[in-house]
Amino acid sequence: MMLVEPNIDANELRRSPSPPSSSPAIMIADEHTLEIFHHLLNAQFCIFPNATHTIPFDDPVRFKAAVERFLREPFVKRDRIKDFLKSYDAKQAPPKYGDV
Repeated sequence: MMLVEPNIDANELRRSPSPPSSSPAIMIADEHTLEIFHHLLNAQFCIFPNATHTIPFDDPVRFKAAVERFLREPFVKRDRIKDFLKSYDAKQAPPKYGDV
């Protein structure tokens, strides 16, 4: 089943009113996870390096910190290219008078 399911067209995800809950399946290709993320409107994505689906039990401190941040901070849809260029341009600008 893990090789053929879920059989959902990625464009169908745009119609989903809310993101799906995390799956207990451990064997899912990273590119499939990212494809789902990129097709869900207003989705947020978090990767816990060197972790599995059991991170709430294996590393509850790190998991809780991520969940608390998710709940505390308002959602802002980022334009990654525009935001990068804004930061890049700011670093390229000459220092203003009084800046060290």
